[in-house]
Amino acid sequence: MGEWREYKIGELGEVVTGKTPSSKNREDFGDHMPFVTPSDYKYYNKWAEYTERRLSATGIEKLKGKVLPPKSAMVTCIGSDMGKVALNKVPVITNQQINSIVPNNEIADPDFLYYSLVSEYDTLRMLGQSGTAVPIVNKGDFEDLVLPVPSLPEQRAIASVLSSLDDKVDLLQRQNKTLEKLAETVFRQWFVEGETPAGRVNDLIEILPGFAFKSENFVELGNYRLVTIKNVQDGYLDLSRTDHLQEIPGQMPDYCKLDQGDILLSLTGNVGRCCLVTDQNLLLNQRVAKLQPRDKNNRGFAYTFFRMTATRRLLEELAKGTAQANLSPVETKDLEMPLPDEGRLSLFADKANPLIDKVLLNYIQIRALTQMRDTLLPKLMSGEMRVKPSNEMKNG
Repeated sequence: MGEWREYKIGELGEVVTGKTPSSKNREDFGDHMPFVTPSDYKYYNKWAEYTERRLSATGIEKLKGKVLPPKSAMVTCIGSDMGKVALNKVPVITNQQINSIVPNNEIADPDFLYYSLVSEYDTLRMLGQSGTAVPIVNKGDFEDLVLPVPSLPEQRAIASVLSSLDDKVDLLQRQNKTLEKLAETVFRQWFVEGETPAGRVNDLIEILPGFAFKSENFVELGNYRLVTIKNVQDGYLDLSRTDHLQEIPGQMPDYCKLDQGDILLSLTGNVGRCCLVTDQNLLLNQRVAKLQPRDKNNRGFAYTFFRMTATRRLLEELAKGTAQANLSPVETKDLEMPLPDEGRLSLFADKANPLIDKVLLNYIQIRALTQMRDTLLPKLMSGEMRVKPSNEMKNG
């Protein structure tokens, strides 16, 4: 196998910095092309597929020099999301927080480039901390960042190993979307479209707020990890970066020691995000709530109700705050929700609970696959572990 060479990012392809249309030009937004921002990057997923906003034909024409072809490597280079990387499956435009590389396919394999940039997360973070209030890596510094690169056949072989794991993750994520959609469909047919008496969340579900841990007790490594607002994402728990505690404070409520399958709800900022707990030895921090069904058999009902878009919108309207939205557990428990009789709840549990149990098992498997990928990544990207290219890759 050949030797590795060092290339500057600017030598591996064209670097494109994104741009956001003016908020005054509403005609620039529509449904023609995805407009990618760092919030569209999802933990566990190397693809930025689902975007909150899309551009119109008018907006695309104005920013035609910013259009990225499929399999461009998009890297967040400004703000708290610094260092996040994703690929696109279709042509997209990004905002100005993202520097993207349109790879030169004669030098760089797009998938290898993605994994190489993921492995440089800490380097990008450190580079962005130099002398500014807001972390930023400008285009010039980004282009000068050096990456070790093997021959194209070995790049493809390395990318194939890592992509096989990410492909399994992607399949499980898609399966989870289908499972949740099935549960939501039954919920709507039975309890929203049908005649169901109205009640309050508190009739079926306790809203249990997290504990205010003291930052002076945080340690770099410890027995427990803290689940904070940043970890609770829309439908999944992001444990890629957490604070740690060595011991549980004596005054912490018992329910703040989380179990796999517990349901969490974000109370600050992007309020109303709901997900399942997928790991062990986790502690619930403040500004996150645990949704605890009064009857354990109603966990599928609780999870499905809070994962629905309509519920998220109600919670966003309920949230109050100036600098950022805040959701009160007291007000949340009084939110109106369908209140079926015990018989209907039991029938729904028979249908929904197995679906949600499967979602949980899939997420646990996703975590294991991701940990395997993250273990292999530095070894493959440093050349410590080599992969022999197949004849097909050599000829590709």
